[in-house]
Amino acid sequence: MRLFRNIQLKILAIIFAMVLWFHVATNQRYDLEILYTIKYVNVPDKLALVERPVDEVAVMLRGSGKGLMRLMWGDRNWPLDLSRAKVGGQKVALHAEQVPFYGIADLEVLGLLDGDTLTVILDSLGQKVVPIRSSVQIEPTEGFILADAPILTPDSSVIIGPRKNLEQIHEVWTRPELIVKVDGPVERLLPVLTPTLFGVTTGVQQIRLYHKIEPYLTRTFESVPVRVEGQLDSDEFEISPNRVFVEVAGPQSAVVQLVVDSIAVICRPLLLEDTAVYVRAAVTVPAPLRVLKLSPDSVTVERSERTRADTGN
Repeated sequence: MRLFRNIQLKILAIIFAMVLWFHVATNQRYDLEILYTIKYVNVPDKLALVERPVDEVAVMLRGSGKGLMRLMWGDRNWPLDLSRAKVGGQKVALHAEQVPFYGIADLEVLGLLDGDTLTVILDSLGQKVVPIRSSVQIEPTEGFILADAPILTPDSSVIIGPRKNLEQIHEVWTRPELIVKVDGPVERLLPVLTPTLFGVTTGVQQIRLYHKIEPYLTRTFESVPVRVEGQLDSDEFEISPNRVFVEVAGPQSAVVQLVVDSIAVICRPLLLEDTAVYVRAAVTVPAPLRVLKLSPDSVTVERSERTRADTGN
C-alpha cells in the first residue's frame, strides 16, 4: 500500500513538524495565572501560629511559553519571613518584586490576584501534660467480661503548641479500634491521635494497651445486714427484715475475693415519728462488680421501743 511506503521518513517528518511547532509556540509570550504555595519561615522560637494561615496565592505572570512551563513543572514556593512577628494578629505584606522566579529570566508579574497582604495570628508557645484515653472498644466472647480498667503505658503525654489552643485540650485519645470475640487478655500497640486544633503536637506517638479479660461469674450472699444511713452501730432503729439476699456478678477475680463486709445495704428513712416507714434499700459493691438481685428490695424501719421511751413518744 502506498500509505506505508517510506514509513520511517514520514514518521520523522511528523516528529520534526511537531518539534518545530512546539519551538515556535513556546517562544511566544503568554499571560497565565500561577498558584504559589506560601511557606512561613523564621517564626520566632517562642511563638506559634494559632490558626491555619492562607497557604496559596494566585499571581498573574507574563512570559514565554517555555519559561511558564518550567515554572509550572517545578516547585512554586513563596517564603514569607515572620522573624519580626509578635503575639496577636498582624498583616504580612506581599510584594510583586519578591515573587520567586527560580532563575527563569523572561517572567514578569502583572498582578497579585488575592491582594497584597495576608493576616496571621500568633500566640506564645507552651506545653502541658494531659492524660491519654483509650478509644478501643472490646467485645468479649460470651461468658467473659472486661476486668478492671484498661492499662495504658504511658498513660499521659506532653502536648506542645499555642497556649490559646492548649487551653482547650484536656486529654488525647488513641486511634479507635474494635476488637471482638476475645476470651483472654488484650494487648495492643496503638498510635496516639494528634489533637485537631492547629499547631498542637503530642510528645507520645504510640502507647501499649493492656486489658484483662476474665470469665463472668455470679455469686449469692444469703444474709447481708441492712443498716440505716448514718447509723452504723446504733440500736435506735429497728429494721425488718434486717438481713437480705444479694446476688452479684462480675469478673472472676473480683467475685471470688468479695466478702460480706464489702457489700453495703443501706436504707434512708424519712422523718420517723410514731409510725414505721416502709423504704427501699440500696446496694453498693466494689467496682467492677454489679448487683443482679436484692431480695427483698424494701424494708420496714421504725424507732426502737427504748428510743421511743427516751424521747417520750
